[in-house]
Amino acid sequence: MSKNIYKLIASCILMFVVLVFLCRCSGESSLNQTSGSVSAKKIIMVTDQAGLGDQGFNDSGWSGARRAAEDFKLKADFIESSEQADYVPNLSIAARKADVVIAMGYLMKDAVRQVAPLYPKTSFIFIDGKVEIANVASYDFKGEEATFLAGFIAAGVSRNKKLGVINGMDIPPVIAYEYGFRSGAAFANEILNTNVTVARLTVGSFDDPVKGKSLAQNLLGSGCDIILQIAGNSGIGVIELFRQVKTPEYLISSDIDIEDVIPGRVLTCVMKRFDNAVYNAISDYIKGKFNAGCHIIGLKEDAVGITEMRHTSALISRDTVRLLDRIKLIVKENGFKVPANEEEFNKMDFKALAQKVSRK
Repeated sequence: MSKNIYKLIASCILMFVVLVFLCRCSGESSLNQTSGSVSAKKIIMVTDQAGLGDQGFNDSGWSGARRAAEDFKLKADFIESSEQADYVPNLSIAARKADVVIAMGYLMKDAVRQVAPLYPKTSFIFIDGKVEIANVASYDFKGEEATFLAGFIAAGVSRNKKLGVINGMDIPPVIAYEYGFRSGAAFANEILNTNVTVARLTVGSFDDPVKGKSLAQNLLGSGCDIILQIAGNSGIGVIELFRQVKTPEYLISSDIDIEDVIPGRVLTCVMKRFDNAVYNAISDYIKGKFNAGCHIIGLKEDAVGITEMRHTSALISRDTVRLLDRIKLIVKENGFKVPANEEEFNKMDFKALAQKVSRK
């Protein structure tokens, strides 16, 4: 056999090895990639530092992205961030490779402001905050409206008259969740004479399940019998704790419906429909009407709410359900702004609100 033929065979083998290697690399960096045609548009979601598997925020956003990819025949991929320093490089990589980039999380706000102007032909979807740039559609959720409902219900169910909150980090969207919950409990104190108190502990990270579990144990030990977790991946430790407890204490989880994960132990879940926001923004892009700008959405838009209490509804009195329906209607009619921080909470006249709801 001539040397030229050997060279030709060697070249073919080398090309084959390179192709296999490239395919393997593509597969490893594209978990759950949704296939599309060669000319299909591509979307990439950049997670915050909690990453996928947080049973909350990031998982909800990825669910919406996958659904859009399937419905509109798109290519979908994600890039996970391990720390905040990853946000700018990860968004930059995504912007170079994708037509649409989804940036998950309030803490990514400054990174989006830095990266988006550099890629004017790429459309950015920013979830859980406000960014005003021409190629960015940002969605800010009135999460406090959802936790108000949960706090009201929790106050009526609590036997010890002590509620707890586990925050991941004390940033505005989490603080809004917390003070919505406090407000719901304060409203219950006025209209149901529940006399509950609310304690809060903060993990300091969205990615520390061990500390999340430890802090939840502290709250249970102090007498709290219902705990709201708004802690991202740190909340997985809280969920694990409630798998183990035998006494009648209840968890309120956030962003993903886990009622069936621990039946009877999850009172309800507070929901921001990140999945729907992502899906609808991608749908607008595909239809040629990408809606840049800031969109603030809540109960009125069915963008937030609570789950159905499929395993715990027997704990809720008829009067509580009736009042819950009334307060939902008032909020949807813009008749009441739920406090989203300590200042708004301290200014709120819950006695006057109770009188208004009673007259409705």
